[in-house]
Amino acid sequence: FIIKGRVSVQCELGNGPTSLAVLNAGSCFGEIALIKQTMRTATVIAQQDCKLLKMRRENFGRFLQIFPELRNEPLFTDLINKRTASSLRAISIFAPLVIKELGPLQKFDASKLELLGNIFRYCQIKQGEVLFSEGDIADAFYVIVLGECVVKSWLESKVVELATLQHNDWFGETALLRDTRRTATVEAKSDCLLLKLDKKNFSSFMQLVPGSKRAFENRLFMRTSATLHKIPFFALVVENKPWNKLDLLGTLFEFEDAKANTSVVKQGESGDKFYVILDGKLEVRASTTTGKITLLSTLQKHDWFGEIALLKDTMRTATVTAKTDCLLLSITKEKFKKFGVIAPELMKHFMSFMETRTAKSLRHMVPFAHIKENRNFSKLDMLASLMEFKQCDAKTIILDKNEPAERFYVVVEGRVWVDGVDESEGTLLKKNTYFGDSYLWANRTVDSRHTALSKCVFLTLSKVAFFRMIEVAPELVKLMGYKTIPEEMRLQNQQRLESVDFRYSKPSLFLSSSTKDILEEETAEKASGVIIPEQEIGSVPSVSIFTAGTPTGSGRSQ
Repeated sequence: FIIKGRVSVQCELGNGPTSLAVLNAGSCFGEIALIKQTMRTATVIAQQDCKLLKMRRENFGRFLQIFPELRNEPLFTDLINKRTASSLRAISIFAPLVIKELGPLQKFDASKLELLGNIFRYCQIKQGEVLFSEGDIADAFYVIVLGECVVKSWLESKVVELATLQHNDWFGETALLRDTRRTATVEAKSDCLLLKLDKKNFSSFMQLVPGSKRAFENRLFMRTSATLHKIPFFALVVENKPWNKLDLLGTLFEFEDAKANTSVVKQGESGDKFYVILDGKLEVRASTTTGKITLLSTLQKHDWFGEIALLKDTMRTATVTAKTDCLLLSITKEKFKKFGVIAPELMKHFMSFMETRTAKSLRHMVPFAHIKENRNFSKLDMLASLMEFKQCDAKTIILDKNEPAERFYVVVEGRVWVDGVDESEGTLLKKNTYFGDSYLWANRTVDSRHTALSKCVFLTLSKVAFFRMIEVAPELVKLMGYKTIPEEMRLQNQQRLESVDFRYSKPSLFLSSSTKDILEEETAEKASGVIIPEQEIGSVPSVSIFTAGTPTGSGRSQ
């Protein structure tokens, strides 16, 4: 308590000490640290010779024990709120509250500072203490008054330090802004004094400090960029521009929460977002023709999903459900297009992973579910690289009568009606069925109209790709119900045989090692008059997948 003289209350800012208040005779100071049991919140310097009344901590404690009601008396509460409000002036995020520059001093909006002083509270944490952990429910926003905190996260089974925060830095706003769980762990690197704002008062804070939302958004973009740096997939970004690609990508993503047992995307729905998993586990399932739900895969931290529907502009091909509470990064369909412009090198990898996921889906579709993986490469992966996604609306005519057959179709989602001899007859095709093969096989025109009854998604093969599919997986001949080799395929095979020098290699595809497994023995050598060369039956030599003279497909196919 000041009996005589004058003191200055100061707080350290980045560019030096900032004066918070000047106290004269009759004023008191030092009560906040004693009542809140924290470190000193400011520095007090005597500007003149002073005479003071001093009460030590232990005596102050006894004083409050004798008069406990004083803790909640306006004398102390109003004083603490006022001092808290005053200390906010030294923190950069509150700069928008400056209404006038008075030489080296600044005049703040006192009414707003007073309101802020009522909702912020001082708290102290010890070195090594964890304020919150990655995945926790967000409950507060923090500003560092004194000390240092370190931001950590798990990356590839080890803890990585992302940043060190010092006085006047803030943290905890990301989860409050996006209403998600914590995206990282924050631990005290030294003893720290903090200003804490509860979640219920966070929206009031942003209303009182109009520039705070922009500051938070800018910081959020930077932290999202730092999050992307942790994900192995984004390590493939090539920084070859004058601007930082990951920083720009960080502006496109949003944080999202997904509660356990809730569906993030549903099979058959329109695709509107792409997701990256920051924490948690999800399961990918798809329904079969019989209605049975099949588990395709389990996704976890740093995996992603949802790219197929956006890349191919189709409906969702599977349902993804949160197995645990999950934290995700998401990007909308519109922003996903910008994603491709900013980092086109990632789109190539998307196509590669999309083929892998398509292959997983094929494992549960007729007739691909029964393909034998007996080569030194994955047949299903090869088939997936040949296929394309296509989508059509209800009432679209997919194949029309008397048209030449050009494609093979697998129904991933939707229903297709095939006309019969008259209007009362016909066939309904549902998901995981296929059509168009018989026309390609016999090299004939379409004899029945095929019409989409609903919005449909297909995996399709061109005519050339269809015969390559048979080359890759010859067991499909029998699985699709055929016993004879198509004439077009027989001619292609003959041309290849004539182009190969058998002194050095054998053809590695087309009915080579598994001919006897896929055709009936009694018809294998007589089917359509085709003679299977003796040198084609036996083990598969380790040569390139397509033989000399074969028309080239994509680089991956080769």
